[in-house]
Amino acid sequence: MEKLDYVSKKTEKSRSFLIRESLERFIDELETEYEKREVKIDMNGSFYELLVDECKTPMELTTGARKVAFTMFSDEGKLYVLNSKGNTRPLDEKPANDFFETFKKTGSTSPITYRDSTFNASYFLAATQELMRRGTI
Repeated sequence: MEKLDYVSKKTEKSRSFLIRESLERFIDELETEYEKREVKIDMNGSFYELLVDECKTPMELTTGARKVAFTMFSDEGKLYVLNSKGNTRPLDEKPANDFFETFKKTGSTSPITYRDSTFNASYFLAATQELMRRGTI
């Protein structure tokens, strides 16, 4: 509440005005984040196969929300993630493809959206954003 008092004093706006303004902005952000928006992506093959191919050269990525660095790479047709703790874990094909189907339907950048498909949504989101940045998808 000290910060609210500080901003109120500095801007000469009432606390109630600032609280209302903050809630409106936050709700607008939430609406944008969770609003269903279909993403049109044309590609041959599955998302998993694309990642395996693209990650033959390891991709250094960062998760969106927590900004945690990790490396996604492939070896002998399998996809892996090397997390920030130095642990290597395999990423399975079905959850990867399920994630991507949900992404195409919703366009959501929130890992929570994908909790029914995979526990690795943060990794897949970062990879998807990188592939979009590159123009691969």
